[in-house]
Amino acid sequence: MAKKNFLYPADWVKTKPYMAVDSVDIYYTGIANRIHDILKETKLDSIFSTPHAMRTAVMSITGWFEDVISQNGIWQAFTSECEQMYGTKLPFYTIGDNYYADEINQQDVEFLLWHNLQTVTRTQRIINPTSPVLKLAAEFIYHMLEDEYETAPENERLHNFIYADVDRSVAPAHYVEVATWFHYKSFINIENFDEFMTVNGEFMQNAHDDPQQLEAVSWGMYLTMMLKGHRSLLALTTPEWLSRLAKGHDTLKLWKDVKVRKASCYLVETIEDGKLTLNDLVDGDSITVTAEGLDFPTKDFEAGKTTVICEFIKFDRQLHRVGTIAVNDMGESVEQYVAQEKENRSDKNQKAINKAFLKASDNNFVMFFKDKAETERFLTEKMGYQFAQGVKLPEFKTERNIMLMASPKTGLTVQPGFLGCLNTDRNPYFNKEEAAKNTLPVIARANAIPYDVICRMLDDGMLSEATYTGGDSPEADKALAQDNLKFIVDYYYHNNRTK
Repeated sequence: MAKKNFLYPADWVKTKPYMAVDSVDIYYTGIANRIHDILKETKLDSIFSTPHAMRTAVMSITGWFEDVISQNGIWQAFTSECEQMYGTKLPFYTIGDNYYADEINQQDVEFLLWHNLQTVTRTQRIINPTSPVLKLAAEFIYHMLEDEYETAPENERLHNFIYADVDRSVAPAHYVEVATWFHYKSFINIENFDEFMTVNGEFMQNAHDDPQQLEAVSWGMYLTMMLKGHRSLLALTTPEWLSRLAKGHDTLKLWKDVKVRKASCYLVETIEDGKLTLNDLVDGDSITVTAEGLDFPTKDFEAGKTTVICEFIKFDRQLHRVGTIAVNDMGESVEQYVAQEKENRSDKNQKAINKAFLKASDNNFVMFFKDKAETERFLTEKMGYQFAQGVKLPEFKTERNIMLMASPKTGLTVQPGFLGCLNTDRNPYFNKEEAAKNTLPVIARANAIPYDVICRMLDDGMLSEATYTGGDSPEADKALAQDNLKFIVDYYYHNNRTK
């Protein structure tokens, strides 16, 4: 009986900007199945909880191989940016003279395999990047791909899609098309489509609009997440990734300076000669957009009365609307929307809280307390905070070891239970053994501590005991974590990170 494949060409082309299968797609589907077999042989398949997760992983590693063979430049953009940010082309692994940036390397396979394994167990299990079984599987995969390297076919359809020399009039649309593919289907963004499906599913469950309106909102959400989402390696947005991909390619030069303008509510000020002047009611400035850039009928627009809520990208020095648009007359509902947006964007409260906290804490951004009662005394007696009648601190699983943190970006954050992980003379609850065991899991949660605060903790040496386990030696495991701690924090905080 013929062996049943794990993956079929119809599955493979779901990651492509085209639908028809050709011989190149059949070839890479075969490579993906061989990678799947290696993961099964080395028992790493047991980490994947669903066939979908396993399929995503093997297609991601295969997509990397296809990217290198086809000279699409995505992996080179990653390693170049990684070197700029962290001083090495790859975290965790030694890069020597035998590492070739434009070819395949065993370290690349090890990193991608670690990333795919860590993705499916992000908050439940810390994967050691130097785990012996991971290294063994990566070695098998690398040698298999090395044998294929000289004869593997380039995917010209995919390369031409990315680097197409299109007419300037359609360049914005082509950019959005490539950006959407890159964000949701490229091998380097293995989590983004599942993230959209989760967010969209939650929205649909709680929505009560008509189906047509829901579809429009869903599409707008799809594009907004593509333009602004940081859920990627190195926590770059897709426009930031494409600007790096464009380096050295004259056909993509317009990609280098694409800017995303935050969705806002605009009042139409003037309509003249195919151009509209729009006043941003939230931020207060004015912009000019052509009727083509707005891409919406304007015959019923009235200056001083019509408002539009939409999102723009600035491409080739012109604004172009992306996603959905809501058109309304100025009125109470629009005024309420604008007021809410102004409040959402303001950091006035956060700055005020941070100032009060620093004053009460002798200029410390984090304070440590033995229990809730001591925490509440600090808030009321030191900061002068007044709890509303019947309101107290949130209920936690433990009322011991409470931490208060403040910053001008995120205001005040309260978190119990992690004090043993933070190494500072001001923390009487620090415990070296507990810190070695729990610091990486705390970082992996990525919501326990605000990103800007944990970066300060990193800079101040508070995460000094973070360590991996299961490697060659405890000393090597600790050095691995400490030498790559900035990357590790950014990696787990990718979706919460702010620039």
